[in-house]
Amino acid sequence: MAKFERRGKVNHIEVVKRAFSITWHYRLLWVFGVVLAFTSGGGGGGVGGGNSQSMPSSVPPRMDLVPDLETLPDLPIPTASLISLLVMIGVLFVLGLLLFAVISIVAKYVSLTAVIRLVDDHEQTGEKRTLGQGLRLGWSPITWRLFLVQLVISLPVVILTLAMVLSALAPLLLWVTGDMRLGLTGTAATVCLLLPAALILIVLSIAANLLARFSERSCVMSEMGVIASVKHGYGTIRAHLKDVGIMWLLMIGAGLLWAVVSLLAFGLLAVVGISLGALPALAVGFGASLVTEGAIPWLLGGLVGLPICVLVVIIPSMLLQGWYQVFQANVWTLTYRELRA
Repeated sequence: MAKFERRGKVNHIEVVKRAFSITWHYRLLWVFGVVLAFTSGGGGGGVGGGNSQSMPSSVPPRMDLVPDLETLPDLPIPTASLISLLVMIGVLFVLGLLLFAVISIVAKYVSLTAVIRLVDDHEQTGEKRTLGQGLRLGWSPITWRLFLVQLVISLPVVILTLAMVLSALAPLLLWVTGDMRLGLTGTAATVCLLLPAALILIVLSIAANLLARFSERSCVMSEMGVIASVKHGYGTIRAHLKDVGIMWLLMIGAGLLWAVVSLLAFGLLAVVGISLGALPALAVGFGASLVTEGAIPWLLGGLVGLPICVLVVIIPSMLLQGWYQVFQANVWTLTYRELRA
C-alpha cells in the first residue's frame, strides 16, 4: 500500500505561474489542447412545444370541411427496395455516429495522456518533444487504463445521480390517485427533496472531479493500475486536503476570469468575422443581382460570407479553449508532482 506523507507547504501561486509558462511556451501542447477542447465540449438542446386548440363540443363540426376520401389522390406506396434503402441509410447513419463517438473518445484520452506525460517529461528533462514523440507518449496501454479510471469514477456518480433524482421525483406519483391534496403534498415533498439533492450532487460532482484529476495522474505518471490509481488519487487528496482545496479555489477563480476573457474574445471575433464576411457577401450579392432577381443573389452572398465568418470565429475560439484546457491540465499535473509522496 502506498504511504502518503505530508510535505511542506505548496507554493500554489508558483505552481499556477509555472503551469502558465509551460502552456505559453510549449506550443506542441496546443495541438492536443484543441483536440481536448473539441472532444470534451458538450452541446445542449431544447424541447419546444406548441399550443393546440380544440373545438367546443357544443359546436357541431362543419361537414363541408371534411374531405371526401374518394376524391383524395392515390399516394404512392413505398416499394420494398425503397424501404430497404431507407433502412440502410438509417443503419449507416447510426454506425457513422458510433464511429465518430469512438474516434472522439480515443482522441480525447490519447491527447490527455500525451499532455500529462509531455509536461511530466518536460519537468524532468527540460526537453520539448516533437509531435511524433507526443503521439507515441499518448498512444500507449496507459491510455486504455486512463479511460477505465474515468469510467470507474463516473459510473457510480451517474447511478447515484439517477437514484437521487428519481427518489426526489417519486412523490409526484401521488397525482395518479386523483386526490388533489395528495398530489399537492407530493409536489411539496418533491420540491423539498430536490434542493438538498441538488446540493449533494454539486458536492459529489466536485469531489468526483478532483478524484479524477489525481487518479488520472496516478495512472499516467506513476503507471498504476485502474483501481490502484483511484485509491492513490484518493489517498493523495486525503493526505493534502488543504493544499488541494486551495488549488481548487484558485482554479475556480481562474475559470471565472477565463469566462470573462472568452466572452470578450468571442465578441471581438464575431465583429471581425462579420466584417470580413460581409464584404465578399455584398460583392457576390450585388454581382448576382445584375443577372437575377429575388432572394437568390442574397442567398449566394450568404453562402460566401457565412463560411468566412464561421471560420474567423470558430478556429480562434477552439484554439483559445484548447489553450485553457492545457493550462488546467498542467496546473493539476504540477500540483500532483508537488504532492506526490
